Amino acid sequence: MEKALKAWLLHLGAEGVNTADLKPLAQLTVCAVQLRYGDDAAPMGLNRGLLNLQVKELVARVEGLVVPGSEAKA
Repeated sequence: MEKALKAWLLHLGAEGVNTADLKPLAQLTVCAVQLRYGDDAAPMGLNRGLLNLQVKELVARVEGLVVPGSEAKA
């Protein structure tokens, strides 16, 4: 997900874009830190299905911008 966001930012350059719909994905940073250092992320109450869907949508959106011929996926 982080690489998709970086690719999107690189593609946009100085252009502004509304990212309010991506705010729930910030939970994944906390989860990643917990998992990296051995803590159980389960108590966070994450809706993994919803978060996975949001990440897939983000990646598809970015692919539509930066991968030639993949606009239909965005």
